[in-house]
Amino acid sequence: IQKLIEDINKDVGTAVAPAFAVGQVLFLLAFTGYFVWAIVVLCLDSGAMDCDCAEDSWIWLYGLLALVIPTALGTIMGCIKAGLQLAKVDDKVPPVFISLPPPVTMITLAILGI
Repeated sequence: IQKLIEDINKDVGTAVAPAFAVGQVLFLLAFTGYFVWAIVVLCLDSGAMDCDCAEDSWIWLYGLLALVIPTALGTIMGCIKAGLQLAKVDDKVPPVFISLPPPVTMITLAILGI
């Protein structure tokens, strides 16, 4: 968005750039907190899977599949993409290898009913 604003008006685009940088940092902090929270909750509440009602609802498995796995996969794919760009070999890797895992994960979760 900042680039679009800068294309329209260079001074305004330069002025809003710090706000977008702060927004990105806050988003990444919130995302990291969400991921850590999901793992901590799953680890601390794993004993709750022994309850009678937990066997019917499978909430622990839902938390693992809906919170941790897609978040971890997205983080890993982002790191791989950044590493490829840093090594300047991203043009040698077909884009399908970078863009295919997240949709496959979501389709798998949809088939599982999550």
